[in-house]
Parts: sequence; structure tokens; C-alpha cells
Amino acid sequence: MIRLRFIPVLAAVFLSTAIAADAQTAIEPEFDLDAPLAPLPELGVEWPDMASDPATPPTAMTAPDDDDGRRYAVAIEGIERALLSEIDAQFDLLSALKQADGKPANDAQIDRRAREDADLLVTLLRSKGYYDAQVDPRVDGAPGERLTVALVAEPGSLYTFATVDVEGLASTGDKADELRTAFSVDANET
Repeated sequence: MIRLRFIPVLAAVFLSTAIAADAQTAIEPEFDLDAPLAPLPELGVEWPDMASDPATPPTAMTAPDDDDGRRYAVAIEGIERALLSEIDAQFDLLSALKQADGKPANDAQIDRRAREDADLLVTLLRSKGYYDAQVDPRVDGAPGERLTVALVAEPGSLYTFATVDVEGLASTGDKADELRTAFSVDANET
């Protein structure tokens, strides 16, 4: 009797495997591997000739001329001259727009650089205590003219420390004043 119980199970497994194999072969399309590939003119490159000598290197694609790119200038608006002079050197050093200044670029490149620099300017303003700073990039210019990429900033309020309390200095005795002065943050600092 034990053998009779296993026989229907084995038969069911065999039958389901056979049905799955038949279904898979019925679904799989047949491909002619030697058929030529369909042309794709929007790709901009011809399909390689598989019958050609494999030792012959394919022709290289050339990059488009830079003459199609646009030139731009960078301007920062909305920041007082004193604050701008504090962050200007760091901005010039890290700016994607400034690093590529004078080189032609397409609209997508300029847009990406402007957004990166807007984020950079927010970070620099926050490092000076302007934690609510917002910067929006704006691109001005007519077709065929040199563009002006403006980073329009709203620094917001300057945040400073109202008080600085260092706890536990009383337990140091006569060294408390020396330790308090060694602590480099004072009230009204950013």
C-alpha cells in the first residue's frame, strides 16, 4: 500500500513536468540568428557588419563640435557685499559654473551646474550662520547671445548663540576661568 501512495505522487510530478515543458516550447518564439538586424536610424550608428574581418576595428564616433555650445557668465544676487566677500573665494574654488566658465556648454549642462552651485551657495551661507538660506538659479539670455546664470539668494536671518554655558567647570576649582576662555565659542558668534 505504501507503494501505491507514492506512485500517484510520482505520476503527478512527471505529468506536471511534461506539461510545463510543452507549454514552454509552445511559448518560446523561434529566432533566425542569421537574419539581418532591423535598421535604427535614430541610433546614429550603423549596425556592424558581422561578415567583415574581425581584425578591422570599427569606425569611431566623433563628439559633436563645441561650437554648438553656449557661453555664460555667473552672477550672485541678493547677498550683501561684505558677506559675499567672506564666501566668494570658497565659492570660486568649488563652483561647477566657475570651473567651466568661458567654455561652451549646452542648456542641460548649464542647468545642472546652476543647480549644483545653488546647493553649494546654500551650504556656504549656512556655514556663516544663515540657516534659512534659499538660492534659486535663473538663466537669462536670448538665443545666440551669451547667457547670464544668476544665483538669486535670500540669506534669511543670521543665527547666533545667545548664551554659552559650559557645565561642570565649577568642579575644576581655580582652573574654571582658564577652561572657560579655552572654550572657543562665545555669545553672539555664529
